[in-house]
Amino acid sequence: MTEGGGSSDGGSAQCGFLSCRPQWLRPLSRLGVFAAVFCLGSLFESMVSNGLMPTTYQSLETRYAFRSTVSGVISIQFDIAFCILALPVAYLGSRYLSKPVWLAGGFTVVSIAALTMSSPQFIADRYRVDTSHQFANCDPGRATDYCDAEKVDNENSLYPAIFCIGNFLLGGGTVTQNTLAVHYFHENSGKGAFYYGLAQASRSVGALLGAGLNTVFLGIPVDLDALPVGRSHSLWVGAWWIGFLISSLALAIIAPIVAAFPAHFPSAAEGATPEAHGPDAEKGDDSFVSQVKALVTNVPFVVFNLASVSEAIIYSGVVTFAAKYFQQSLAMSASQASLVFAAIVIVGTVGSVTGAIVSKHVVSFRSLIKVMVCISLLEMGAASSLLFHCPEHSIVGVDSAGSLTRDCNSGCRCSDRLFKPVCSGGQQDTFYSMCYAGCHSHANCSCIPHTGDEESDLIEEGYCALDCPLKYVVSMGVALFCFAMVVKVPIGLEISLKLIPDDQASMAMALTNIMLRLSGMIPGPLIFGVLFDDSCGLWQEDCQGESGACLKYDLDKLSLLMFLVVLFCATLPHIFYFISYQLRLRKETGRLVITPAKHRVPHNRDSDPGAEPGETGHPPVVFQANNSTEPYTYETVML
Repeated sequence: MTEGGGSSDGGSAQCGFLSCRPQWLRPLSRLGVFAAVFCLGSLFESMVSNGLMPTTYQSLETRYAFRSTVSGVISIQFDIAFCILALPVAYLGSRYLSKPVWLAGGFTVVSIAALTMSSPQFIADRYRVDTSHQFANCDPGRATDYCDAEKVDNENSLYPAIFCIGNFLLGGGTVTQNTLAVHYFHENSGKGAFYYGLAQASRSVGALLGAGLNTVFLGIPVDLDALPVGRSHSLWVGAWWIGFLISSLALAIIAPIVAAFPAHFPSAAEGATPEAHGPDAEKGDDSFVSQVKALVTNVPFVVFNLASVSEAIIYSGVVTFAAKYFQQSLAMSASQASLVFAAIVIVGTVGSVTGAIVSKHVVSFRSLIKVMVCISLLEMGAASSLLFHCPEHSIVGVDSAGSLTRDCNSGCRCSDRLFKPVCSGGQQDTFYSMCYAGCHSHANCSCIPHTGDEESDLIEEGYCALDCPLKYVVSMGVALFCFAMVVKVPIGLEISLKLIPDDQASMAMALTNIMLRLSGMIPGPLIFGVLFDDSCGLWQEDCQGESGACLKYDLDKLSLLMFLVVLFCATLPHIFYFISYQLRLRKETGRLVITPAKHRVPHNRDSDPGAEPGETGHPPVVFQANNSTEPYTYETVML
């Protein structure tokens, strides 16, 4: 068996399994067909990781009663798995079995991950929101305490653990797509970047599809039957699990199809690169170690990527908690937040394309740095939209003076374990529950003055509605912020490539990816999760006295903390841009060797075919000193 799992017989270039490779499958043995199937698998993978997960956390916190910090812990399992498995999978995948088999294995793991994520829906008891109203209403003669009658679920910690396992599997399953897919396309066509770009485009569509479908799924009751609260209620939980099941089924079908493709296509010889068939594999560890050492000691490259780490903290935190932020700060329902998130995904896709166009037409290192600084200033300005939010929902006895227990409800035997807010129609006051409003029925509440108007005296479940046109302005500000954040990614990649030799590009991108995940993507969700938890003004408390999900946030504090963290992380890169530019300038200046004119003679460029043109596109002027056999090159470098 050769590297990549290909064999020497002709059957290995046809679709099939093992020795079963029928001739009728030969027309499908084309790279374009494989690319279409692979892109479809990437779409469903991204639908889970980038579409469904970010828009589901708020529903999971409400359904399984855990904190935002726990959501952050769940989120980082994806990046932890990637960092652990990236190098082993890249090494083993290039030497054992065929790459389509490894890619199919990755899709299979993602399918199992999606199924694992949906499993708590079928393990846990049905979701209840006090459907009987036994303890919701005022009842002076009630003999049983709420906690005595409430069945306590002691397995709350089980469900976050299941989500952690699922997201870890999800991250591990995507490793093959990010390490082996480019090499497979490259060795079969010589156009790995083009095909990988198509896969990335399909991932963007998958993220949009996942977020869009969740706007529908989260509007359906979680157990597919009626809930006693409306979609805008804080205790509403939609059918978050449907999208995970759909993706799991789709990937289970796609995986064996991917595995059936050959290690090398019949036309691979026309476009294959020299590295495709593995003679470089004999270089051993010395080549690997030397490249890592060269990258680590490349100070301008390392410093510039420190700026990317700062951006990764913002990116991972925003992606994880954006939908939750929209629900809490902008008074949106779960389905509305998913819809806005989907719109921002579209804006982000436009940002990626814009960044790619800019990086293609702006060639000099100095100009690219200037563009990055300008975009960062735009990003910082747009971040100011985080300071604004809709008015807070005020709860009588929580936000106002006094306590929940008042003269009008002192004999009602209410329980603060049961949070079910209601709104008085006439005064627009929100009470903790019907019991704390002194309600014996929806139209008979002792804590609400009677006006004589039947409609005004009737209470409604849920928070009082807020008129907040500001949420549309803030949403556009957040979208502009995300656009500026994403547009810098391809530009930053182009700058990184200018700081390293071409033969170190693959290793540099791999190490950069690991560094970004370890230093940025992993701590980002944890930092933002702490911000949300620290801004909580009212915690859900179970009958054992343990706190669960946050019921109400201090929006002034949340907005200020988020703005300060984002502003700091967006400002810090400017320091690294400046240092990286200065180091690059000194490095290039130190490389210029100029000898007196009478001691140098022009060196024939034809005798030095290895000389490469500079960044200007013009060939460098090569000189050779009379007293030396070594040529000296003067390159005009645009800074």
